[in-house]
Amino acid sequence: MNRIKSILLTAFMALMVSSIHAQSTCDNLYAEGVKLQKTKTVSAQKSAITKFEKAKACYDSEAKKKQCDQQVKACRLTIKKLTAPKHKATNVPRQDINDSVASITPVKTEERKVQKKDVMLSVSPDQVTFRAKGKEFKKVKVNCNYDDWRVTESPEWVKYSRSNDGEVIIEVPDKNPNTKDVRSGIIKIECGEVSANIIIVQKRRGFISKIGIL
Repeated sequence: MNRIKSILLTAFMALMVSSIHAQSTCDNLYAEGVKLQKTKTVSAQKSAITKFEKAKACYDSEAKKKQCDQQVKACRLTIKKLTAPKHKATNVPRQDINDSVASITPVKTEERKVQKKDVMLSVSPDQVTFRAKGKEFKKVKVNCNYDDWRVTESPEWVKYSRSNDGEVIIEVPDKNPNTKDVRSGIIKIECGEVSANIIIVQKRRGFISKIGIL
C-alpha cells in the first residue's frame, strides 16, 4: 500500500513540474515577442508575431491567448504603418501659393508641440516581477528627451502613477488568482510616435498539500 502511495506521489510531482515548465516556456515566448516588438522594422515585427502565435498555442488560459492575439494585432498595425506609401508634395505655381497665403489659418503653438523629432525613449528595467500575494510596488525609470511621455496601455490588475523623478510607480495590489499559471502583461509608454514596453509578471500562487507547499 505504501509503495502504491509512493508511486502516485512521484507521478503527481512529475506532472506538476511538467506543468510549471510548460507555462514558463509560454511566458518566455511571450516575453521574446515583446522584445522583438520594440524594434520598428518589418522583419522584427514578423518575428514577434511568430513568437506570439507560438505562445498562444502553448497557453491553456483563454485570457493569455487573447493577450497574444492583441499583440499580434499591434504588430500588424506597425507593419502597415512601416509599409504605407509616403505621399510626395506636388509642385504648386508660385502665384497660387501667394494667393492662398491669406486664407491659411495660423497653426496654434499647442498644435506644433505635438509633432516631435528625434524622440529618444527607453525604460529601465524593461521587466519587473511581483510576488504572488500582491501588495507590492516597484519603480521603473523612464528615460526620454521630452517631458510629456504618457502611459497608454496597462493590464487591469496593475495600478500605476508617475513620480516627479521621471519614474513609473507600478503596483500590483491583489494576489494572483491562478494557482497554476503566472500572469503577465505590458505597460506601454508613448512619446510622439515612439513607444517602449515594460513587461509585468506576477508569480503563480503555490498551494499546500500533505507533502508541503508546491
